[in-house]
Amino acid sequence: MVDLLLRNGANVNVKDKSGQTPLLLAAWTGQETPLHKLLGAGAQVDSGNDGGRTPLSMAAGLGHKNILATLIEANAGVNYTDECDRAPLSWAAGAGHLEIVQMLLKAGARVDSEDYCGQTPLSWAVKHLDIVILLVGNKANVTSKDINERTPLLWAAVGGCHEVVDLLISEMHVEVNCADKNGRTPLSWAAELGHEAIIARLLEEDVEVDAADDWKRTPLSWAAGEGHKAIVQKLVDRKAAIDAKDSIYGLEEDVEVDAADDWKRTPLSWAAGEGHKAIVQKLVDRKAAIDAKDSIYGWTPLWWAVKKGHEAVVELLLQSGAGVEAKDGRRKQDTNCATLLWWAVGNGHKAIVKWLLENRGHFNTKNNLGQTPLWWAAGMGNEDMMNLLLGTHDVNAADYHGQTPLWWAVGNGHLAAVDLLTRRGAQVNVEDRYGQSPLTWAAGKGFEEITKFLLRRKPDVNLKDQYGYTALWWAAASGNESVVRLLLQRGANINSKNKYGQTPLWWAAGKGYEAIVKLLLKKGARADAKDRKGQTPLWWAKKNRHEAVVELLEKRLRRPRKSTFPFLLGQSHGGEHELATSMDGLERVA
Repeated sequence: MVDLLLRNGANVNVKDKSGQTPLLLAAWTGQETPLHKLLGAGAQVDSGNDGGRTPLSMAAGLGHKNILATLIEANAGVNYTDECDRAPLSWAAGAGHLEIVQMLLKAGARVDSEDYCGQTPLSWAVKHLDIVILLVGNKANVTSKDINERTPLLWAAVGGCHEVVDLLISEMHVEVNCADKNGRTPLSWAAELGHEAIIARLLEEDVEVDAADDWKRTPLSWAAGEGHKAIVQKLVDRKAAIDAKDSIYGLEEDVEVDAADDWKRTPLSWAAGEGHKAIVQKLVDRKAAIDAKDSIYGWTPLWWAVKKGHEAVVELLLQSGAGVEAKDGRRKQDTNCATLLWWAVGNGHKAIVKWLLENRGHFNTKNNLGQTPLWWAAGMGNEDMMNLLLGTHDVNAADYHGQTPLWWAVGNGHLAAVDLLTRRGAQVNVEDRYGQSPLTWAAGKGFEEITKFLLRRKPDVNLKDQYGYTALWWAAASGNESVVRLLLQRGANINSKNKYGQTPLWWAAGKGYEAIVKLLLKKGARADAKDRKGQTPLWWAKKNRHEAVVELLEKRLRRPRKSTFPFLLGQSHGGEHELATSMDGLERVA
């Protein structure tokens, strides 16, 4: 096919939409015969695609040895770089193609060419020991740094390349404490990533075990936070990891177990927060500060374990004497300033709640909103948690809004929790600071079963809040027909007005609740009742374009009034008493 196209005058250097020529595609796919023919027809040997990759770069990266040899023979540039400044040698080294690397070096490839990140072929090759040996033998710079100030040793530590780490240390004597631009050393990276063999090798050298990075985190902090038990063991028992011959460096000193980072979090804090029980045990055994507070929230290791629900760690810390009394240290405007018990309840950690209660973990302590742990459990409807807390908590303790746990069980629709609280002494007929009751909340939210439950306990069904709203008003305004019906059956005042002169019908009409309007009218609601501005339910329904409601109200207002006959009778007899009586009756009719 290539021969046919060439005989018919095909452009040998034509490019597709990605900038790839036929020669580059042949090199990419390893097709030797078409590649020879294209070169013979005058194909440009170094024509790159849109990413700057040349045929030789492709062949080098993919390990096509014969094609690479052909391109080198055709004088292809072995040091041409792509748009990322990566040379063919870098691609071959990173991919582990030993023979390709040998061929490129022999053809004059620069051993220390840098890409746009400053990485050399040696940095790319750290996962391939044989290529590292070859590059080092060709005098590659073993201490070169990229733009992040990472050396080949750092890259080897990050990649877990133990043999390369050993080679660079043992034979090239590179600096083991070299740090990148964030202050991370090979030991720091190996500790975080769990490369145990590399940790052991580094500890044989004059390594700074407590070297802190830019966040003040030490290798121990990283290992503890990531749960690498064996590495923590090596770091805290450093002396055992060092050969006796190295004692001349003074390396027998133990690692600092309480080294705090920029957030004042210690290794124990990190281990506890991530749930690494074995590491927590090790650090506690090494006398780590068990109640050390961080600077973020003022949290101790126990706080972190409780917040994240690590039951085994919480139990261990409590058994080890961790304090349970501290409050959340964040600013009041940023948090509820809760206690440990409050957090455990809020997150539903029953076992942790039990342990905290056994350790007297602030039974009734309130957060900055005046809420107790029982308040939170009731709001979630967590009966198991409530049963744990009811033995130690005041069931009628009110928050700063005057609302008890019952309010929040009602407000969130938890009937079983409402039942439990009332059986344990929760007061039903009680007002919050706004004059509202649990019944008001249940009615407004449309919780029919809870409303029934509360009504059986004979609360004041016509209780008004500070704005004059009753439970019926809230139910009507919220569109809860079944609750409206329940309240009317229990004697709710159908024409009760709020401080603005508005009745339940006024709001039901304004919101277009046709069924509720019909029910209220049937039960005697006044269709012509005016608010303080003189506006009627009809006015409000018209304003909001609720046509069906408008029709209902207009029909009611057109209905002949029962008081008309007495009025006419009084008029015909000229009786003043009858006239007064009839007018009074007119005022009362709907």
